[in-house]
Amino acid sequence: MPVGSTPSDLRIKLMQLEHLDAVVQMMREEGWTPTRGDLANVLSYEPEGCFIAEVNGEVVGSVTTTLYTHFGWIGMMMVRKDLRRRHIGSTLLKTALKYFKKKSVPTARLEADPPGVPLYESFGFVKECDSQRWFGEPFKIRNVPGTGRATKADLEAVLALDKRAFGDDRSRVLTRLFEYSDFAFKVRKDPSLGIIMGRKTAVGTLLGPFIAANANVAKRLLRWAIGFVEEGQAYVGIPETCGNARLLLTSQRFRIKSVLTRMYWGDPPRSGNPQLEYGIAASATG
Repeated sequence: MPVGSTPSDLRIKLMQLEHLDAVVQMMREEGWTPTRGDLANVLSYEPEGCFIAEVNGEVVGSVTTTLYTHFGWIGMMMVRKDLRRRHIGSTLLKTALKYFKKKSVPTARLEADPPGVPLYESFGFVKECDSQRWFGEPFKIRNVPGTGRATKADLEAVLALDKRAFGDDRSRVLTRLFEYSDFAFKVRKDPSLGIIMGRKTAVGTLLGPFIAANANVAKRLLRWAIGFVEEGQAYVGIPETCGNARLLLTSQRFRIKSVLTRMYWGDPPRSGNPQLEYGIAASATG
């Protein structure tokens, strides 16, 4: 399909709360699943680094950024289907990368749907690995020994482990997600060993972020969380490098339903420990 001309009235603006409903509707039409609350969370992390594209005064595209200490994350990258291949996506991406440069962030990371990979490659993004989405049927288990509801104090206790797993400090993101989640569970005797959060989406309950010091802790947390999924499927996102997570999810009869591509731009990202990361927080933030 030939590339068309850039719309003459294309405008890139800072994303505001008033734009969220239009962005969510655009994403739902594409089959994406974020809720308005999800998008509001991401906007709260970096209100000066989230953008929308307008044509004729209508929202036709979006992109968000989330900055950590050593790298940043690009998410919610979308252009309305009837206006694709008209340089709107590339303009949004340039805007996000310009924001990273302004903030002296050396590395940008993201998770790309297959159709978006060529655009990112044209900007010099390099593949890190595949990022898998695993889905499973919930089963009612509400008595897993040694686990229980997490508190904000428990979240503080697990931040050091999360930094090892993720490779950067994402405490502000985890704090917001903890407040937004439907449930969060810990290891009772030592909350620093791991945490799992769960929140409802349009396609089921996302179990993540999910980190654990070892496979035994991870299994206990996962089985406890599955029992609190009220309806629909439970699902988990993991980079393919997380071998421990793949073994655990397979043992609990989860199956891969879709695969994204994790990519980076700029300096190679500081790596965490993928064997501690049993579930990402979200595609938009890592």
